[in-house]
Order: sequence, then C-alpha cells, then structure tokens
Amino acid sequence: MVFPEVIKEYLEYNFGGNVKIQFWNVQKLLPIYLSVSYRYFEIEYLGEKFLIMDFSKQPNKGIGELKKHIEQVRKHTNYNKHIVVVFSDATNYLRNKLIEEKISFIVPGKQLYIPFLGVIFSEHRISKYSIDMKYDTSEIKRMTPSAQSVLLELLISNDFAATQDEIAKRLGLTKMSVSRAFKELKKLEIFSGFQNENKTMLKFSDTKEKIWDKVKKHFSDPKQKVIYIKCNSMKNNLKKKLIQSGESALSEYTMLAAPKYETYCITKKEWDLIKEKPEIIPSKDNGICILEIWKHEIPTQFGCVHPLGLAISLASEVDERIQGELEDLLGSYDWEDVSK
Repeated sequence: MVFPEVIKEYLEYNFGGNVKIQFWNVQKLLPIYLSVSYRYFEIEYLGEKFLIMDFSKQPNKGIGELKKHIEQVRKHTNYNKHIVVVFSDATNYLRNKLIEEKISFIVPGKQLYIPFLGVIFSEHRISKYSIDMKYDTSEIKRMTPSAQSVLLELLISNDFAATQDEIAKRLGLTKMSVSRAFKELKKLEIFSGFQNENKTMLKFSDTKEKIWDKVKKHFSDPKQKVIYIKCNSMKNNLKKKLIQSGESALSEYTMLAAPKYETYCITKKEWDLIKEKPEIIPSKDNGICILEIWKHEIPTQFGCVHPLGLAISLASEVDERIQGELEDLLGSYDWEDVSK
C-alpha cells in the first residue's frame, strides 16, 4: 500500500511547492467493493484539486477494469475533477497502456504522468523514494509465508501430534522455519498448551472457525506473482504439477460460472525447478492461462486449492460475485471435518 506521505514527498520533490493531502472518506457513497479495496486521498496542489486512488493492492488489474472502477467512482461521488491512480510498481507495458488511455498515474520513485501538472521521468530517484523503505506503524502485521502455511496445515488437519520435523517435511520447510512459525503464531494467541523442543504439545485456544475469524486480518497474499502463459506451450512435466486456483477453483466449489481464462497455481520452489518454461506474455489474450506463483505450500482438495487457501488468495478480489461465493463457501465449510 502506498502511504500518503510518499505521494506528498514525491510530488514536492519533483515540482516544488507544498502539497495538501487528506483522506477522502467516501464509505457511504461507494459500493462496498470500491470502498474497501482502495484508499482515497484528495490533494490540493499548484492550484489544482484532484483525487488519488491507491491501486497498489491491485497490481494485476487490467486497463479495462481500472477504467471501469475510475468511472464508477465518478458516478457514485459526482467527482468532476481529475483522478490520478497510484501504484507501488507497474510494468512498462501497464505504464504505456495508461499513457495511451490518457489515465494519469504515479509510480513513486519511477514515473509520474499527470498531464495537468506535467510529466516527469525520474528512474534515478528510485532508491530515495523506495516504498519498501517506508514503514507505517498503523498497518496490521501480516503473517510470514511459513507461519501462514503452518496455520493452514493445522486448521485443515488438526494434527497437533506431529513433530516439527514431520510438519517441516509436509510443507517443504526447514525445522528452523517451522519453529519460527510456531513462535509467530503463538504471539497471535491462537494456541493453548505448550511446546517442547521437538514435540508440538498445543491445541487451538478456541474453535477453528473463531480462530479463523480472529487471524484472517493477519493473512498475507500467498501469491508471489501472477503471469499469463500460452496454454498450448505447457509441457507435461508442468501440467502435472499445476493445481486449479482462483476463479477456476471457486467455480468447482460453488455455482460461479467457469471463468474465460483457466487459473492454476504452483509453488515458487516447483516453478524454479521447471526447466522448459511455457511461453509467457505480458497481458491477457486468446489461448492463455493464468498462473499464480505461490510463496508457500499450496493446501489442496480434489485437485483444487483448498477452500481456506482459496479464501486467502482471493481476499483482495473486488468482484462482488466472487466475494459472495467465497462467503457462501466458508459459511458451509465443515470446520471439524479433519478428513479434508
């Protein structure tokens, strides 16, 4: 997420003058998926007022979807001034398409395209304005991939009798990573009992459903990146490792219609071992599949991402249909069925 002080500092550094920036509270005006998926700021600068829409949590949205959301914000708020979108990072392809569509945008430390103020390229300032160097103490702590993987394993299997070595082997982690994961999870106060040097002597402090509700705000996106590949360029050694994910998996579990593009996932560790990579293209096109590269082990069920893993991976999806089906899926989930 791009912090307002980063935008303020970047504009002032490049253009001079003073930037006045404030949160734009539009919770009551916008549909829920627009109000919770983006942060909005109103800026007064160099005699102009304009709205910032923070798209940094939506890195994989296409141009068509971006334009649609911008227009929906205008429609619901009657905002007749300039709107500028902000990304924490953007590919050259996306930046070129934004310029082509005349959509004003800011990528702090890399590029501004704001015709009503000017256009500045400043790749040499990346280190000064790196988003990673900023830390917002108000942000909720996110789980590390190993802690999230361990928690999913315990929620699904309920196997607290396993040793750290056994859990590490199942999840493809080192014993040290598993030990750190348990320490991280204990800080979230979801366990009761204790843990000795090797044997896990813990149990959940509440029902699994209540544990889920308690910690879901701490989940992190398991996807390291999402790529588009030519379906017919996949070799058999890759096809065997792929797991249905995203909307494809959700359509298997619910009444959601099958998506236009099949979505699969694979762990980064397995992806790195694939010698003959499929053809990767920069954007959606005919004959493509969507491939998610996951940071941690993928929990599965019936050849798809397990419902709990799927809920985490689709948590930031703004489509109301998807969120509605996810809510129904979790609502009917049998938390105590350890055979899953």
